[in-house]
Amino acid sequence: MNTHATTIHAKSPSPQRLRRFAWPLLAAWLAACMLLAACAAPTDRTLDDAQLMFSQGRPEEGLALLQKAADEHPDNRAYRAEYYRRRDFAVALWLGQADSLRQAAQFQPAAELYQRVLRYDGGNTRARAGVAQVEADKRHMAAVGQAESLVQAEKYREASTLLTSVLTEDPGQREARRLLRVIDEKTAKPAAGTAQLKPWSSAPISLELKDVPLRTVFDVLGRAT
Repeated sequence: MNTHATTIHAKSPSPQRLRRFAWPLLAAWLAACMLLAACAAPTDRTLDDAQLMFSQGRPEEGLALLQKAADEHPDNRAYRAEYYRRRDFAVALWLGQADSLRQAAQFQPAAELYQRVLRYDGGNTRARAGVAQVEADKRHMAAVGQAESLVQAEKYREASTLLTSVLTEDPGQREARRLLRVIDEKTAKPAAGTAQLKPWSSAPISLELKDVPLRTVFDVLGRAT
């Protein structure tokens, strides 16, 4: 019994058919890559540029860049999160610098830093208090200068009144305290005089004690000393 093997030959697709299906797939893949690149590249570049600005001591430029990116891409949370993180760090740095300058009586640069903080964080209570304290410190320094002139003119009562009003507002004002001590020293009354005992005389005393009552001897000694 003869068997006949049946061979089935699969028909290979033609090159034209392959190209017809491959091109749409390739085009879709390229479009997806371009879309991903368009979304990711600006994010990376913007954050990198901002990082560079902060590292170079240009925080305001870095914040401006992040703010602009966040406004232009409201759906990108990375921009806004980075902006607030960097802003909080810069605000803390500026506040520390402003406090140090104020305590060193460098009022103008201190006030400028407090105002800078308020530009980025308008509700910052520490910056608002700093601005008010700078104005108070300037007023107190002027009053202390006036009191020092009064002390030099020996007008101690007027100077003391002025200094007391300064210390009522700012008990830690060192110059006001120093001047008050000066006034206390200059106006302190001398201690009440105490009875001074007459020093014992070193001159020799010769007495003839023959037939002299003892009481008379003591009277004579008392008069001699």
